[in-house]
Amino acid sequence: MPVAGEFLAKARSRTDGAVDPDQVKELAFLLFSIAEKNGRTKDAIAFNTLATSWAEILDASRSAGPVYAQSALDLDEEI
Repeated sequence: MPVAGEFLAKARSRTDGAVDPDQVKELAFLLFSIAEKNGRTKDAIAFNTLATSWAEILDASRSAGPVYAQSALDLDEEI
């Protein structure tokens, strides 16, 4: 769970707000449903595990600590 929590913490720190944790959870449930209907058992299990572990992943993301992101890359700077 720690790796998933760190990944989610980084995703949530995006300045454009592109990642909504609630929508990620809903997407996991939707993908589970689609995989189950199409007989893709292995995929269905993976998406179900993600969705049902979501509370623990959120907790891990909150305890992952601050995430620092570089705001810009200066390509004009000489090395």
